[in-house]
Parts: sequence; structure tokens; C-alpha cells
Amino acid sequence: MLELFHNAFSPPNLIPTTLLFLCIVYGIMVILGALDANFLDFDVDADLDIDLDVDMDMDVDADIDADTDIDANSSGSSFGLASILKFFNIGQVPFMIYLSILSLFLWPFSILLNYSIQNTSFALGLILLVPNLIASLFLTKIVSTPLAKSFSKMNKGHKDEDLIGKAGTVVLTISGQKMGQVEYVGEKGDFLLLNAKTKEGIHIKKDSKVEFIEKKDGYYMVVPYE
Repeated sequence: MLELFHNAFSPPNLIPTTLLFLCIVYGIMVILGALDANFLDFDVDADLDIDLDVDMDMDVDADIDADTDIDANSSGSSFGLASILKFFNIGQVPFMIYLSILSLFLWPFSILLNYSIQNTSFALGLILLVPNLIASLFLTKIVSTPLAKSFSKMNKGHKDEDLIGKAGTVVLTISGQKMGQVEYVGEKGDFLLLNAKTKEGIHIKKDSKVEFIEKKDGYYMVVPYE
């Protein structure tokens, strides 16, 4: 046990150990009610809904075709990143739950790998962390897939038209046309985690109450709840 403790806090294993420790603290805080289960949660589509237009304010004339190529490449990169994140179920499962599963693979692999080659170097441990992370991501995908399906079903528990005029709680700040997220708790205790925008000039902070006023393509329009 003492040797395991020593290896866990040795330089090459310090990052995985710290990550596991933070996830354990998070789990305890959730059980005690000090943190919400959706702490640090995010949605892939919402977080990638950013303005990808590149403004080149220069004193020289820019070719229109070059600007078009920049926009196309930016959009392509965003789409590729979203596909990778969704493939690994990142954003489909509450982030801290996903991170906790990932750390349960990352930590023992790091301990075993560095112990087997008697590595004590932080630099080499950092290099070995890359293939470890890749392998752990694939294993986390396998374990988290049933969870992702469960959360997806929970998010489809209500018809769109049923939410208009009802209230929800902001879990990711909404500012004008910048996408945020709202949690709606149903009568049976199930919840929806929904993408949301509001009107220009309105800023709605996390934990504020909002009212659903309109269903758009992939998100809701909301206003502060009165």
C-alpha cells in the first residue's frame, strides 16, 4: 500500500493522480449536495456555436477568395472537432461524470506503465500520457455509451410544444444570440438540458429563471422569467 501511494504521487503519475483526486472530491461534494451533478457541464453543439468569420482589419486589400477559403476552413475545423467530441460521447454525458470514468482508466494505466519501466521522469511520464489518454478515451466511450443513450432519452421526454410558456433554470449563461443552456425539470422529475438564446441586449446569468417563448431549429428562445 505504501509503495502504491509513493508511485501515485511520483512525478510521472502526478497528473492522473490529481485528476482522480479532483473527481473523487467532486463525487463527495455532489453526494453532500454542495455541487450540482451538472457542474461544468456543456453541450458540444452549443459550445461550437461561435462566430467563425475571420475579420482581417489590415491596411491592404484582401482577396475575396482568400477570405472565403478562411471561413470554409474554419467551419470545417469546427465540424471536425464536433464530430470527434461526439464520437467519444463528450458532451453527451455530464462532463464531470465523463471525466470521472476517464480518470478511472487513466490513473491505473499510468501507474502500471510507469512502474513496469521504472520511470521516474515527469517529462517521459507526460509523453506516455498521450497513448494512455487515447486508449482511455476509447474505453471511456464504451463504458459511457449506455449513459449517453440514457441521457438522450431523458432529453426527449417532453414534446417541444409542451415547453412554451414554462420556466427553466439557466445552467450555461445566455447573452443575446450567444448560445447557452437551460435545464427544465418535468412533473415526473426527469429533466431536459436545452440549448437556448435570448433577445439582443439581454444577459441572463447562470441559475436565473427563464421562460420558453419560441422553438427554433436546434434551440429555444427564452426571456427572463417574471
